[in-house]
This record gives sequence, C-alpha cells and structure tokens, in this order.
Amino acid sequence: MMGLHPAAILERCSAEGLCRSIVLFDEIDSTNRAAAQAAARGEEGILFLSERQRMGYGRKGRRWNSAPGKDLIVSFTLRPERGPDGLTSLAALACARTLSSRVGGISIKWPNDLYIGERKVGGILAESKGGGVVLGIGLNINGTVDDFPLELRAIATSIRIETGAVHRRHDILIELIEILRSLYRGWSETGLARYVEELSELMLCMGEEVSLESGGASVEGIMSGITDDGRLRLDISGEERCFAAGDLTMRRRRK
Repeated sequence: MMGLHPAAILERCSAEGLCRSIVLFDEIDSTNRAAAQAAARGEEGILFLSERQRMGYGRKGRRWNSAPGKDLIVSFTLRPERGPDGLTSLAALACARTLSSRVGGISIKWPNDLYIGERKVGGILAESKGGGVVLGIGLNINGTVDDFPLELRAIATSIRIETGAVHRRHDILIELIEILRSLYRGWSETGLARYVEELSELMLCMGEEVSLESGGASVEGIMSGITDDGRLRLDISGEERCFAAGDLTMRRRRK
C-alpha cells in the first residue's frame, strides 16, 4: 500500500494555519503526545502523522488500536482564537463528510466517535495543551478483520471492510484537511451554531432513550440534540439538561 508523502500533501492542500508543516513518523508511541510537546513550546499549524502508533489513546486514556501502514493517525496543533468548545464535534463532522464520499451509513456517536452501522470506524480526541489545542484523529481505512484484536472484531470496522476496496489514504487525508480547514474557519468566526443542524442529522441515538455516564453519575433520558457549543441535550422526564462530556449508550429504540 502506498505510504503518506508530506511534501505532496502540502502541495495539494491549502490549509493555511491549520497545517503549515507536516511531521511523519514511521513509528511513534502517540502522535497526540508529540503534538502536545510542540504545543507546550507554543508551536502551531503542525500536523503529526505516523504509519504505526504503539500507544494510541482516546478519551479517559482508553487504548486506540490501529493497523500499521493502513490507517490514518493524525494530530493537529492548533491555537484557536476562541475557546475549544465544539471543536470535537467540528472534527467529527469533517471526518463524516470525508468518509461519506467513500462509504454509506456514516454516523457520529456523541461526543467523539464515528460509526458505520453499529461498528466504530474512527475516533477524535481534543486536548488543551500549552495554551492551544491538540486535535487527534484516528480513522480505520484499509485494515482487514485480521488486523483487529479478537475482542474488537464485533464492534470495529474499516472503510475497506465495508466497501471491499483498498482506498488511497493520501487522498483521504488531503480531503479531510481541506474540509476541516473550511469548517474551522466558520467555527472560528461564529462557533458551532451553523453546523448543529447537520451534526444532529448525523448523530446516533437522536430521539432515542439513552443512558449517560457523566461526572461519576448515571442519568437516563431521551437524546434531543446538541447545543451550539457541542454539549449533549437530554430530555429527562420533561426537563432538558445539557452535558459537556460522558459515555453514551442506547437503552432501547422508541416505537
């Protein structure tokens, strides 16, 4: 499979402050950790890539599994002009738009996961570092069933598994950068508000009864949407409450 080529990527994309330079590793513990070190030095506009990631992680330190040389493992160093609220949802929307041109059924599981049907195909992790934000994205592109550990094969998937075809990661990454650049510009100007309707249409569990683990407590309600800053809106016995973070699971479908 073809590798990633930073010079060619930079030549084809116009990401301005989002991606002014690219650092590519053959192998690294975590692109987010490398990006965090750069952010701590006050650096921005750097995109960190790796063909293999030994210690990738997601929310709450959960391990992120990736297939060496087959997936996209990327981390941006950003210094947004506004607070980071909504940035995870924005990145999820960029990923959904990018992948939807290659495979159907893409959805977003709040707050930071991408799904095809009932299987996870990507994840996002935004971390505040050094006065900026590190935005990590992992997308399962060309992995096969055999690339997943046994315990993940029933709950994870890739674009290749879903389509039966090998996809050029190079082209997918360029499209992702361009889409994210456009969304990031709009978000910088007005926040997430202009994208909430599109995000709501892509959200798993919308209008369904869900359980949310947040802040050490569990609540149940009907998912009614997301706010203009990316928080989850739950209807709990007729009262709307909003949550900034948590683990969401569907309870049962409404008839």
